[in-house]
Amino acid sequence: QESEELSKAAAEAAERIRMIGDAFAQQSAELNGSTEHLSSRLQALNMAFREQTDGLAETSNNTNRQVKETLSALSKQTTAFSEAAKEAKTSADDATKAFRKNTGDLLSALESSISKTLKAGETFDDQAERLVKASSAAAEQAHSLQEEDLTLRRDLFLKTARFIVEDLNSLSIDLTRLLDADVPEADWKRYTNGDRSIFTRNLLKGKQAALVGRITEKLKADGEMRQYVTRFVDEFDRLVRESESVDPENLLHSTFMTADVGRLYLLLNRSLGRDGLQ
Repeated sequence: QESEELSKAAAEAAERIRMIGDAFAQQSAELNGSTEHLSSRLQALNMAFREQTDGLAETSNNTNRQVKETLSALSKQTTAFSEAAKEAKTSADDATKAFRKNTGDLLSALESSISKTLKAGETFDDQAERLVKASSAAAEQAHSLQEEDLTLRRDLFLKTARFIVEDLNSLSIDLTRLLDADVPEADWKRYTNGDRSIFTRNLLKGKQAALVGRITEKLKADGEMRQYVTRFVDEFDRLVRESESVDPENLLHSTFMTADVGRLYLLLNRSLGRDGLQ
């Protein structure tokens, strides 16, 4: 019985050992499968890691290249900026120097201009004073020359006027002859002795209205009478006109109009149907 129990126990132990071996074999097989799967996964992971590493390396290279290019461009820009800054500073310095120089020149020119202006002002004042004096002297001289010229022209006119008045008095002889036919011998003697206005005064002795009527009637029928009357009036008009240029105060005008030839002129004008000076 004990032997059977031992055999049974041995058989059970053997069975357990077999089962354990099968289980171990199964676990080994599973472990081998797991190991292969793990190895396969490791290989895949390794490959993926390599790919990622390669990609990362390429990306890193690209990044490094871009960084280098950026740094190079930045370096160039920095250099260019630095050069531009230097040029700008140089230009600013030159501009400052030029400005200072121009400012100095401008101030010098301004001071010189002010000095010249002051001197010019003094010179102008001096010249103006001399000019005023010269103008006054010139005005006085011009006035003096004008008075001298007026005096000379007046003297010349008076000489001419004397001949005109003598001519008018001579015309009075013809008018007397045409009105009265005979000329008194006594009047001729007085005329030749120097009383040139005797015939003019004689024509004015009578009533002027009556004389105007006589002359007016004579003018209608006698062409010679009209010729002498017209000549007398025209000559006197010329005498008065010429006197105006040398007689600003109209003294000569008044003198001529109140003289015997002026009174006869007015009378003859009335005979011609005129009124006053022509």
